Amino acid sequence: MRLQDLPLVTPATPSMPKYRQIAAVIEEYLARSRPAAGEKFFTDRALAKYFSTTTITVAHSLNYLCSKGLMTRKVGSGTFIGNSPALRAKPRIGIVCHEMIQGDESYVTPVLRRFGAFFSTHGYEVISFCADSREYRRLVDEYELAGVMVFVPRPEFAPAILRLHNDGAAVVSIGYAIPDLEGISFGTDHEKSLSAAVAYLYQLGHRRIALLHTADHASSGVFSRGYQKAMWAHRLPLHPDWDILISREGATPAEAIARKLLRLAELDAMPSAVILGKVAQAAPLYSFAQRNGIRIPEDLSLIGLGDAEFVQHLTPPLTVMSQNLDAIADNAAGALLDKIAGRADGGWFSAIAPILQERASCAPAPTDSPDNISKILKTNQQNLKKE
Repeated sequence: MRLQDLPLVTPATPSMPKYRQIAAVIEEYLARSRPAAGEKFFTDRALAKYFSTTTITVAHSLNYLCSKGLMTRKVGSGTFIGNSPALRAKPRIGIVCHEMIQGDESYVTPVLRRFGAFFSTHGYEVISFCADSREYRRLVDEYELAGVMVFVPRPEFAPAILRLHNDGAAVVSIGYAIPDLEGISFGTDHEKSLSAAVAYLYQLGHRRIALLHTADHASSGVFSRGYQKAMWAHRLPLHPDWDILISREGATPAEAIARKLLRLAELDAMPSAVILGKVAQAAPLYSFAQRNGIRIPEDLSLIGLGDAEFVQHLTPPLTVMSQNLDAIADNAAGALLDKIAGRADGGWFSAIAPILQERASCAPAPTDSPDNISKILKTNQQNLKKE
């Protein structure tokens, strides 16, 4: 063991006492170096000088570690490495999801793979849980988690995440970059994504722009808010049915999308462009357009939020506002590692800017496009009724 291998402590949060910061640094060091039980540790005086604090504060830190079985102290002899099983196992990072998630190559799998690989290379074991936000503290204590990543939390979970943070736990979240959790919540700024998508379509001459998203998406409310702000910023008309919210209850995604678009046709309120909140919606929407003789992008322009390999092979390939998933995972993981070590903010970015990937699904808006689509859909529906 070398004293210089211990990271220097800088206040992570005002709520964490200095002795707990020092204890967190020492605990992380022990978990990585795994010294032998009974090995003598550094003196209180040497640690106090190294951390620029008092021997009383250091004694508090070491006594705290003794209470966890990581250290033992003998009067007149010094401090020694304990025989706690925690020192024999890898430290743990917990990933907490609020519902069962399915892997996909557009977001879930790439983010979790990157985040998990980061901590694996740093000697951590990564385990996942499906739990309610009320269980955050229990999971940290019961599983002795060194850090927690809350995956795709809804905005209403922000208070529970903040309480865990203020309680001294190392925690970050990945998903929507929640403004109230600066430095804790990491992800794409969905409002900026909507703003950029609307601005791009506006430059192409589109004025009737709709948003298609699902009710079960964690950021559904954020999508609606960002869409409305972007439309207002460009002084565009905002039809109440253009914020197209899809529910999966009692219908497949394709059926739900078809119902919404047919209703818009009946109202003579068809948009000339649609923003897809999830690129997974592209396949049923392309299928609907093909069945009804709607041309993409000549009649209807489409742009998706996020990216996936399959949308690059659609005909035509889908234009997207892609998310820099590697940057999101790396910034969240780096910030969590700093929190575990008790270090101050290392300059990690909470909100990662979206990237426009121009493909072939968007074109300048023809003046008669929405009316043509409405006529096509109405005619198709009349023909079906006759049959």
